Amino acid sequence: MKRLYIHHASAFLAAPDTALGTYKQIVKQLTGHVLRRANRFVLLSVIGAMQCARGAELDPLTGIYLATENGNLSDTENVLDQIFHQGNLPMPYNFIHTMSNTAAFYVANQLGGSGPNMTISSKYLSYERALELARLDLSTDRVHAALIGGVDDAGLPALQFGQRYPRHASVKLIEGSCWQYANDQPAGALGYVDGPVTFAAPDALIAHLRQIVVTPASWQVCWGLNVDRAVKQACNQVLPDLKSFDFINAHGYFDTLPAGVVSRFLEPRQPGNLAWVNTDKQGRWMVVSISRSI
Repeated sequence: MKRLYIHHASAFLAAPDTALGTYKQIVKQLTGHVLRRANRFVLLSVIGAMQCARGAELDPLTGIYLATENGNLSDTENVLDQIFHQGNLPMPYNFIHTMSNTAAFYVANQLGGSGPNMTISSKYLSYERALELARLDLSTDRVHAALIGGVDDAGLPALQFGQRYPRHASVKLIEGSCWQYANDQPAGALGYVDGPVTFAAPDALIAHLRQIVVTPASWQVCWGLNVDRAVKQACNQVLPDLKSFDFINAHGYFDTLPAGVVSRFLEPRQPGNLAWVNTDKQGRWMVVSISRSI
């Protein structure tokens, strides 16, 4: 498949208690439009995508690939509360907004163009699956370019997050909408993406890292929260000079974290490479490698 060359990247990160009115004002500044009935998830999606597209000459046949782990979690929780706790029918707009795939349409509507738009969710590997689809569509000429994003609000309470990730209960939760605009043209690119490459076992993953990390001093690695210490230690034994890219410690965590990792890594124009390593609860392992261009 064709390599994805990233020409624009942006990372919009915000505190969980950011007022909805603040998001609406940012959307108005970016688009000139007031999205009166848009919810938190839609607003986050539009803000991140428009920030990435600002200053870019988008090909009309650009595909939009919005990855999300949870979709519109806030309105979904509201609807369930109205039905099961309050014993009422859900409010119409809350009910409509549980359809998370409308966010990709809102992005497409703001950007124009004639490419496909879709929402992708695959538990713990949503962004990686979006990359796969974007590369496939680009390789088969279904699209000429791709706008790939990861969007999630911080709807999960800190207590539930701590129960899901007990080793990371103290992590700061944030909201994120992080996007990259990519095509198959290397000229002027910030960097390029290879992968995701899939493995059935951590041993095969570590062997792959050993193969691609030819010069450890120029590589960094960023780990997903599901990666256990034993795998990290095994990697450190094989590649002791491999540095860590600690996005979570620097910025916080949202559920489509790898989209933020890619955007933040590409922002400085410095040489180097990054390996993003992730896994799900079924033992599927994925590596995405990102290389910066000068």
